Amino acid sequence: MDDGTVMRKYVAFDEAVVLNSNFASFADITIYPVPVVEQTFSIDFDLLVPLNINLNIVNNMGVVYHTKQLQFAQAGLNKYVVNLSGSWPSGLYHAIFNYPDGSSETRSFNVAQ
Repeated sequence: MDDGTVMRKYVAFDEAVVLNSNFASFADITIYPVPVVEQTFSIDFDLLVPLNINLNIVNNMGVVYHTKQLQFAQAGLNKYVVNLSGSWPSGLYHAIFNYPDGSSETRSFNVAQ
């Protein structure tokens, strides 16, 4: 306003709002043991906020070996265990993590069966 009056507006948010960031930056992901030699391996998610993450695991040719919608209701350390159901040939695999905002990231690992 021209008379020097300062106007302020406060808005209450029901959920956290983050500007100039993507959900992929909210997760620190570790896959172990590598190489995978048993019938299971673990994926640790250290999350800044609760998240839903779509997981797809593909081989180097793009064949899907595992898919799962993961729902983590709490921030902090979360674990998901993957069972190698069926036959996973030895080789390089890629775990693709897709987040609700459209961001994604990939971790690669070896299976030595």
